[in-house]
Amino acid sequence: PLGPTPPPAPEAVISTAWQGDTGEARGTMRDRVLRAFFAAPQRERRAADLAAELEVERHAVTAPLSQLTTSGKLERTGYGIYRLARKLARRAA
Repeated sequence: PLGPTPPPAPEAVISTAWQGDTGEARGTMRDRVLRAFFAAPQRERRAADLAAELEVERHAVTAPLSQLTTSGKLERTGYGIYRLARKLARRAA
């Protein structure tokens, strides 16, 4: 009777984040934001939801969201709602 198997150590868990190139400097908040969108290309997100997903404060994602929208990598679908631009969503699929 060994009991239940313990969960794997955090470093042993394989990341589900998208592994391709985002075109942003690796590890920056812009890169992290894009990776979150690439991981689920059809999903729309609000800044607060994205911040919770990335485990950061909401204000940490507001500037990257704005910059990525201006550069055409993200689209605003409504007030404060973002999704991956269609051209990138096709690439991520």
